[in-house]
Amino acid sequence: MTEPVSQQRLRLRDEFLGRAADELFKYDERLRGLDLEVRFDRGVAHLTGEVGERAHLDTARELIGRLDGVFGVWDRVRVGGRDPLILDLGCGGQKQYPGNLGVDLMTTGEVDVVADLSGPLPFADSCADRVFLVHILEHLIDFLPLVDEVHRVLRPDGIAYVVALRERGRRPDARADAGRADDQGHLPQARLAAHLVPAARGLRRGQHLRRAAAGQGRFGGGAGRGAPRPVLRLVT
Repeated sequence: MTEPVSQQRLRLRDEFLGRAADELFKYDERLRGLDLEVRFDRGVAHLTGEVGERAHLDTARELIGRLDGVFGVWDRVRVGGRDPLILDLGCGGQKQYPGNLGVDLMTTGEVDVVADLSGPLPFADSCADRVFLVHILEHLIDFLPLVDEVHRVLRPDGIAYVVALRERGRRPDARADAGRADDQGHLPQARLAAHLVPAARGLRRGQHLRRAAAGQGRFGGGAGRGAPRPVLRLVT
């Protein structure tokens, strides 16, 4: 069984990554002068600020993501003077970024849209730049319809960030109860990984998953179809 990393080690790693990112923005001509800030939290880079072109954000994400020890790159960045539309699904009482559109079945001060995540999302096709699903999928008996819905609402160049539980001490080939949720509604990691990773690969290839009808009264506006397709980032 893997021993948990101490809080001190996590803090020191974040401080090291912060210094490394500062060096990148100071000396790399591809990043120098960009109005971006980055902070690290448990190995995840959080980019905020504003850029003039989408390519600048893509470059920053790529270079920061190459740093050894970075688990993922999350962002809320204005591009070309436009604020991003970011859906925070199942946000509960805490959004990943202020300004995200909080979506949850229960009402809190952070929830902007009340919706059941097990059904169709009340948003238009290709309207969202980013979608956050942080510790959400393991609470659903069948999470694939939600993955389909996320694929539908993301813009062609959008990204979905997924954080899912990893069961400590469980063998990867464990089969017992692989298809059933426990008494708290949590899906075993074996089933979660078996279905989610192929789904993520399908999004990267641009393959369509099951599509839900757009319907009426959905938020946002379509951006049109075309390459590249949305990407799903998995963090376990």
